[in-house]
Amino acid sequence: MSFIEQPLSDYQEKEVAPEGMYDLIIEDAKVIPEQNRVSVRIAIQGGDYKPVWHNIWLIKTDDDHEKANNKLGMQTRFLDTFKIPYEGSGFSTDDFPGSTATCKVVQEVRVDRDGTTMVGPDGEAIIDNRLKV
Repeated sequence: MSFIEQPLSDYQEKEVAPEGMYDLIIEDAKVIPEQNRVSVRIAIQGGDYKPVWHNIWLIKTDDDHEKANNKLGMQTRFLDTFKIPYEGSGFSTDDFPGSTATCKVVQEVRVDRDGTTMVGPDGEAIIDNRLKV
């Protein structure tokens, strides 16, 4: 196996934003069909902070009415907050990049699928920015 030379020691992790209201802009949105979600990367304007990652969970055929309705509610709140157009039958992720909003950003400890706190190389819990809409 070959050694791949990279200046890894030059990497600097961006800071999480202090909790508060921020002007945000959507940088990218990708549909991940195997996980029934849209992954959205959102930049916090006015600072050099970690981006906010937001998941839009899509309804599945086996979701009961309450679960499907909750997902649709979360979708419409996000779309309305960022003023992204939609129709009664859906939305297009092509409309996401460049959309802006002013929203509350909070800090949240990253956990894995089992609910275990994830830690970085320094042994400290990994903290991420999260969107509250």
